[in-house]
Amino acid sequence: MRNLLHRKGELSHGLVRNRAGGFPEPSPESVTKAAEACLKDIPDDLCFSPLDPKGEKGAYPICGPTWAVCRSKGPKERAVLLKDFLRWALHEGQDMAALKHYAPLPKALVEKAERKVDLIEAE
Repeated sequence: MRNLLHRKGELSHGLVRNRAGGFPEPSPESVTKAAEACLKDIPDDLCFSPLDPKGEKGAYPICGPTWAVCRSKGPKERAVLLKDFLRWALHEGQDMAALKHYAPLPKALVEKAERKVDLIEAE
């Protein structure tokens, strides 16, 4: 029988079986795999849940996205700053994600998010 309790540093965690029958380690890579596994089902409004996607052995089954909720119209200066920040987060910021224990977004999801950022405009 497999030991399903692991230690990373001083934090213990149990492994959780996913729908594909695997027991992936919780990691930025396994969370990104979960998002990749549900890409075809992510609607244009980007509201989705990568919880236990079907068919992906390496996908961590209990994870969720973090959203940025913002107005699509605002004063010009704020709209420009917001768009600049969100574009940074979607590109350069992705390199920092794993350092902060966040999973980088799959490329196709970045592209969907970029289309939403493009909708932000000045009043």
